Amino acid sequence: MRYHIYWQDKILIKDLDEEEFSNIWSKMHWFYQSDLNFIDVALSSLGNTEEFEEELFALITAISGSGPAWFYELSNQLVNSATKLGMNENDATNLVKGLIKALPNLINEEDSFDELVNKVKSPKGTTEAGLNSLNVDYFDKIIFNAIQQATNRSIEISAELRNE
Repeated sequence: MRYHIYWQDKILIKDLDEEEFSNIWSKMHWFYQSDLNFIDVALSSLGNTEEFEEELFALITAISGSGPAWFYELSNQLVNSATKLGMNENDATNLVKGLIKALPNLINEEDSFDELVNKVKSPKGTTEAGLNSLNVDYFDKIIFNAIQQATNRSIEISAELRNE
């Protein structure tokens, strides 16, 4: 039996016997794994790395690619609300930036986001009053729609790129 090695639908190496194929394939696999390890190490320095199925890429792009802008927009709206309610804009900006800087210290691997919310709010307190307002105003649907629209746009962009 003779073997061929294809790459991107083209024959890369053809007409190999079994021993040649095994030698080349094992080296290619080693280099491939080495590249993956290098990529994982390089990307890990930027944050968490995980592997996902390709069908989730549009959703991942929506959440991790667009998500930071949504947090910044939420932060901007916190500043805008504070100034409308009487706070100096510079003070409001510094307060919100301080809040954002403190958040990583409050997150741990064990707690869910619901648990983190519950750690901040107290029954019948100010946080709960604000959360109740968010629920009445369908904050969950606003966030869902934003993620859905960003996901759909990611799918559209991918289709446009394939058609070029």
